Amino acid sequence: MKLHHNELACHQQGLMQQLRDFWKEGHLCDVVLKSIDGIEHPVHRNVLSAASAALKALLCAPFREAEQIRQGKPIEMAASGGVVRAFVDYIYGGEPDVATVDAVELLRLAGAYGLPRLAEVVQSDLKACLDSQLALPLLQQTVIWGLPDLRSACEEQVAKDFQQCTLREDFLKLTAKQLQRILQRKDLNVSREEVVVEALFKWAKFSEDRQRDMVLMLSHVDLRSLSRSNLHVLCHAAQSLGSSGADWECEVKEALPFHQKRASSEVSREHCPKRQCFSHWAPGLGASQESDRAGKKLTPIVKKCGYDLVWHKGAFLFSRIEPSQILSCKPGEENLRVVAGQGAPINGFNRVNCRGLAMSPNGEMIVGHDDEDGEDCEDSEDSKDAQLLIFQDGVGKVLLNVQQLQDVCCSPNGVIYVLDAGGTRVQKVDGSRLIPIVDSKDLPEERAFDADAGYIFASKQEVLYISDCENKRILRFAEGASVPAIVAEFGDGDSVDLGGLFVTEDERIFVCDRANGQILMTDAGDQTSWSELDLAEHGSPQDLIVQDGFLNVLIHSRKGGKGWVQQFALPPKLEP
Repeated sequence: MKLHHNELACHQQGLMQQLRDFWKEGHLCDVVLKSIDGIEHPVHRNVLSAASAALKALLCAPFREAEQIRQGKPIEMAASGGVVRAFVDYIYGGEPDVATVDAVELLRLAGAYGLPRLAEVVQSDLKACLDSQLALPLLQQTVIWGLPDLRSACEEQVAKDFQQCTLREDFLKLTAKQLQRILQRKDLNVSREEVVVEALFKWAKFSEDRQRDMVLMLSHVDLRSLSRSNLHVLCHAAQSLGSSGADWECEVKEALPFHQKRASSEVSREHCPKRQCFSHWAPGLGASQESDRAGKKLTPIVKKCGYDLVWHKGAFLFSRIEPSQILSCKPGEENLRVVAGQGAPINGFNRVNCRGLAMSPNGEMIVGHDDEDGEDCEDSEDSKDAQLLIFQDGVGKVLLNVQQLQDVCCSPNGVIYVLDAGGTRVQKVDGSRLIPIVDSKDLPEERAFDADAGYIFASKQEVLYISDCENKRILRFAEGASVPAIVAEFGDGDSVDLGGLFVTEDERIFVCDRANGQILMTDAGDQTSWSELDLAEHGSPQDLIVQDGFLNVLIHSRKGGKGWVQQFALPPKLEP
């Protein structure tokens, strides 16, 4: 009589269940496994030996472990108690439920003791729950264990959450080859290519031995996707590496001309970013994700919005034409607070026709008030003059009269400057009087300026920048200089209409082009080369502030005079 296969299978299943019951009861167990936390696990020597050749060699071959068994001593396992129990449970036909952290240890045991099916099950479970926190340490082990599928899944997860992964300590433990494989991926998800370079610098600084790998690793950076200013930073960094950085410096210099001003159609044909996530590229700014281009609206839409924007203690302040007011709003809030003008608490001024807005370090709000109708002036001859108003703690006062005021600014040191005489003169406020700084009529013809409807900006070093609207350029006037220097020129003709002006501490110049709906960006001294950020789809930019890596722009809609503040992310400044 022959037993059918299903009958044999049932019999074998019954035997396995009996052995499993014996194991749970500790019945006839002849070997003890001891985990690193001291927990002992009685097992059957023959059951474990039948599970794999590696376990058979461990328990039966004439090694130290076999002698320990003969002496009644436990066999030490390099794993925690929960992992050893799950390992044994699987051998006895169970389906153990283990935590993710224990699964990594269990996978190591499965590989060490030749249990491929267990390794396959654990791999599948790990891949299903992979996150950046797990993928990084696991990636380092997959090479040791020889698990190419799991390694690929870990690399994919690290690429997906690359920016988050760079913040973890395990990122610094990646080998050069592991990091190289990740950087080569087209699906590497970053907001900008600068994130890749910053991660490389951070990784290289972790160990002196890695410095020599930097040149090779940087070959995987998409240089054309970096911003123009950061390419200059990398060029200097390459020079510091001596002969080993010569080739890299050449590659950086080859990428620089690509960032010169050019037609958008020409750019779209030539630029093919390495990263699939990049959907936008602008000359000078490099490549970025679409979210950076679209920006984020920070304030509610204001009807009849003015042309001036400042930042003070966590809030934007901007002017309004009708009703004539100064409004305040914190980013993301929908509530607008009237701080001066119509509807404000009693401060002595019912109307504020803004011709420039600034904030001093001590909290004074400086407003250029153009009394168009001359209602506040006793003498009709003074009606052509504007007034410089000071508001503090809800109370306003007239500081002085200013002839044909165009703009006002305040340096970080509290020095107030006015652009007056129809945009042809800059003066400094000294108490209740004005001290001339620079007058266009006293300058050589090639340095004369006409900033009608223009802006001025003052740096911490009391360096003044003037938007010369007539000549489409930015002038820089340092203290003690006799004539201003031309630091940026934006072409000839009437195609550019210079508006709001902002200069960063490293002399990166940002200026609004109201006519074309663009922000023009350049480095001081790089006179004829500039970058453009096209905002035409939003409207016309009027004024701007650069702060904490973001560009905040006061935008007017093309119709209706509505305005709001839109924020755009700028490329971070690389620091090798």
